Amino acid sequence: MKKLICGRRRAILLALCLLLLPAALVAQENTGNLEVLVIDAQDKPLPGVSLTVVVDGKPQVRETDAGGQASFNSLPAGDYSVEASAEGFATSKTPVVITIARNTDLKIVLQPAVSGGQPASGMPRKS
Repeated sequence: MKKLICGRRRAILLALCLLLLPAALVAQENTGNLEVLVIDAQDKPLPGVSLTVVVDGKPQVRETDAGGQASFNSLPAGDYSVEASAEGFATSKTPVVITIARNTDLKIVLQPAVSGGQPASGMPRKS
């Protein structure tokens, strides 16, 4: 009798696993993750940078942390453009390809904003 009950439990557990497995595989099958690092021209991480990726016509926005990093998880595989903007820096648009079931690393180097032919620091531009 005990063997019959244990056998039924195993069969039910196996059936549940088999039913749930395809759903889990489908959810992972066509997405990937994007890990972004934003630095300045001196290789220093930039916190507080606004990053935007448009997915299916809807913008997804993240802000870099103290280490200049941000993540976009479960993006559908495909080609994207990452827009990075921060006060005092020129806005950057960087293309990136997201691959199925992969983490994609992207490093963005922001340059100082230029206004009126002068760098943001007020120093004259070198010719």
